[in-house]
Amino acid sequence: MCGFAGVVSFGPGEQRPLADATLARDLLDGLAHRGPDGEGTWRCDHEADQPAALLVHRRLAVLDPRPRSGQPFTSADGRLSLVYNGELFNFRDLRNELQRDWQTDGDTEVLLAAYERWGEACVDRFDGMFAFAILDRQEPGGRLVLARDPVGEKPLYVTREHIGSVAFASELRPLRRAVRRLGLGGLGLDVDALRDYLAWGYVPDGRTIHAGIESLLPGTCVTITPEGRSARRYFHAGGRFEEASPDRFESGVTRTRTLVAKAVEKRLVSDVPVGCLLSGGIDSSVVALHMARALGKGVPTFSMGFRDATYDERPFAEEVARSLGCDHHAFELSAETLASDDLPRLVRSVGQPFADSSLLPTRLLCEQVRRHVTVALGGDGGDEAFGGYDRYRALLVLRHLAETPGGRSLASLMSMSKPVTRRLSEKHPLRRLTRLVAAANKPPAEQYAGFLRVYQEEQIRWIAGRSSRSLAPQVLLRTDPTQIAGLWFDAFLRPEAEPYDLAATAAALDRSTYLPGDLLVKVDRASMLHGLEVRSPMVDADLVQFCSTLGDDHLTGLRRGKRLLRDAFAKQLPASVFGRRKMGFAVPISSWLRGSLRPMLHELLFASDAFARDHFDDQAVRLLIGAHEHGRHDNGHRLFALLMLELWWRDARDDVTACA
Repeated sequence: MCGFAGVVSFGPGEQRPLADATLARDLLDGLAHRGPDGEGTWRCDHEADQPAALLVHRRLAVLDPRPRSGQPFTSADGRLSLVYNGELFNFRDLRNELQRDWQTDGDTEVLLAAYERWGEACVDRFDGMFAFAILDRQEPGGRLVLARDPVGEKPLYVTREHIGSVAFASELRPLRRAVRRLGLGGLGLDVDALRDYLAWGYVPDGRTIHAGIESLLPGTCVTITPEGRSARRYFHAGGRFEEASPDRFESGVTRTRTLVAKAVEKRLVSDVPVGCLLSGGIDSSVVALHMARALGKGVPTFSMGFRDATYDERPFAEEVARSLGCDHHAFELSAETLASDDLPRLVRSVGQPFADSSLLPTRLLCEQVRRHVTVALGGDGGDEAFGGYDRYRALLVLRHLAETPGGRSLASLMSMSKPVTRRLSEKHPLRRLTRLVAAANKPPAEQYAGFLRVYQEEQIRWIAGRSSRSLAPQVLLRTDPTQIAGLWFDAFLRPEAEPYDLAATAAALDRSTYLPGDLLVKVDRASMLHGLEVRSPMVDADLVQFCSTLGDDHLTGLRRGKRLLRDAFAKQLPASVFGRRKMGFAVPISSWLRGSLRPMLHELLFASDAFARDHFDDQAVRLLIGAHEHGRHDNGHRLFALLMLELWWRDARDDVTACA
């Protein structure tokens, strides 16, 4: 696990200052938190038929921690140079297949050797979490190969090619700084990305908040030469695989046990201490179970909770840890824990606006965990793989309601309670029920998009519609993100199945969008801020491929989700793991915005140079805040999204305005 960056200039007339030592230093410093164990720099100048390049790397030593495995890593003939972030869990099998005189014991040398043997098709043989860049100078003109792991655990940002030069990095902020320094342009605001952010709370993969920088899609390999750019999607986490679904539920249970055990076991390869992030929920408990089986008693486990019992999962985690004989550590988070520089620091690590408030406890947990271990396994991705979200069941409930006499009348009756329920917390059962029934008369795609949205379409129009800046009409003319999500949803439906597998469709959509764009971003940035490597067995490519063949009957029902996981492991873990209501790693952000975070919210949103003041309707923003603070409406998530947008703008505006 590491961080890397680079610039490649294919044009012989390019005068990019790649030899400037301060450029390399700035990139290395910007990625320092991702790799506290070492750093490296590699350069090459223009030759007659070869590009100039700069590659830098910060190392977190997990496999073969000796200096010989440091990066950038260059082939024996000097024609291939690699920078790489992540782990190849099958690197020992690849070593045996490739059969050469190895100079190291880690996976970096294996990755480069695999490319030498198979070219960019090497990604089809990799089992791991990774992002890498290889500068290949074996052919005239040279080529740059960029790739990202199947599900999107590891990040990779790259500029849209500018006059023969391309820049890339593991994180957006240091790349943004380099782009400005090199005069590559493209840092202007991407209005479509802003609209997506307001809708979903994050910028989906494929673009970033900057018009000239993209996030490489998961499961994608890109090749860049002087002639242009080509891309191949070698894995799609939401795709329909040809593998047949299990004939019986029992065979699905057996396969689940086998694949989960293998996914955990392969992620235990490490030359440094390994622990488990344990919430006491189904996914992390199943991971801890298999770690205890593989490593024996005493596996270090870690959880974090809150003084507010509504959000505190520590008792459940402690029960699971005791049952498995783990060495458990529990930590507490409160509003007072939030230092004044914590949110700005998190925004800098993401590099663009990001409104998932669970980033806060995740970072604080990772900070504590790093004091004990260097690698930790977690349960992220289990909901998307095995159908764990309440919203999956909500789709089935709505279909059942539509088929029930009087269902439409119930929807009309429940809509009359909105003035009362909108004051309740977003997680209040009555608020959730009202929101659910209100969607009863919409198509499934619109229903699902409505469950996910931070700002509904009419709210985006309201907040942007009276701005004096040109941004407002640009936002309003864009295609409604709900319509785009609807097209995706409809594309994932399996029309040959009747009735349609709505929950399986929603899970496929989440594996393609929400999982890599939100959850895995959160885990990567929060952990790498403290030099902690987090591995997620539930996003194992083999496991995801199997889960993509499952229908609703394997995933969820009207009353509970994760049917396969429950049947596979219910007898091996405490009953509380499977009997309690799903909580998630949420924080009481709504109450914090009325309390400890209120001064920051007002200071940022009402500042004379605020993004909101320039680009949104000031009266709309004030009404949002007033309704929230006076308890008339829970706008916590929407206000947190504006707060994080402002924090990003304060950090990025000099770069954005300089290159606009």
